[in-house]
Amino acid sequence: TDSIQKTIRIEDCRWFVPSVFTPNKDGLIDHFLPEGMPGGYSMIIYNRWGEQVYTGISLSWDGTVKGDEAPEGLYLYSIRPNANTGTPVSLTGKVALIR
Repeated sequence: TDSIQKTIRIEDCRWFVPSVFTPNKDGLIDHFLPEGMPGGYSMIIYNRWGEQVYTGISLSWDGTVKGDEAPEGLYLYSIRPNANTGTPVSLTGKVALIR
């Protein structure tokens, strides 16, 4: 057998993307908002059927689709930081919308 050791420094983690938000207008995590991207970002949100429900540049998603409240559930996101990191970066994942 063989092994390898890798040190991961916390300061290497520049971005934070929440995994849940609650757009119920109580003032607590009412928007889906990535953090730590000083150069801004572009973001696309998809519903569970793969339909694009939101697109924005350096903005947060308020949990609405065409002015109506989006239903609870999991949504997929694709976020592309605008800062030049030397290599193209795209962050993808899931966010839970809970009312």
